[in-house]
Amino acid sequence: MRKLIIIILIFQAVIIQAQKWVDTSYQIEQINDIVYGNVVDFAGNERSLLMNICYPKNDLPPRCGRPLLIAIHGGAFLAGNKDTESPPRWLTDFAKRGYTTASINYRLGMFQTNAEVNCNISAFGVPWNCLNMQDTAEWYRGYYRGMQDAKGALRFLVNHAAEYQIDPKNIFLVGESAGGFVALATAFLDDPTEKP
Repeated sequence: MRKLIIIILIFQAVIIQAQKWVDTSYQIEQINDIVYGNVVDFAGNERSLLMNICYPKNDLPPRCGRPLLIAIHGGAFLAGNKDTESPPRWLTDFAKRGYTTASINYRLGMFQTNAEVNCNISAFGVPWNCLNMQDTAEWYRGYYRGMQDAKGALRFLVNHAAEYQIDPKNIFLVGESAGGFVALATAFLDDPTEKP
């Protein structure tokens, strides 16, 4: 019976400790517009890549550091940024749970043709052309640039792990729409032969 009570107490201690990454119990601090890289965009313009970083300020981080979550916005590789839609919410929600979080911008844009896509919507009986077309290769290039920039953000954060108290062996990527594709490519595309 004594062994059973000890096992139950140990199990309860593990459950209580596991709540650290679940409950939104921490106060947070956020630093905006940190430059994590300088790049050339699709049109040859030089750009600075920015990120927002958020972390708990009243926690006791593990000796190895906090888990890191990188949030990547969507927008069809043409629009969006680190301050819109879901990434700001993910940034604060996960920091309140004990994570160090970052929301990143990545290079947007691609060359478009003059051809238009008919969206099967008619205005007063006339088909409406709602989008300009891009060559498929432009979508691949936009996707690849996004992945390169996300990997740059990841390198920046790992190189600053001590400063932001990050565990470089405990990293998560999350994205919406195009950001989801960028997150997947960042995690899994690691061989040059896999380049689209």
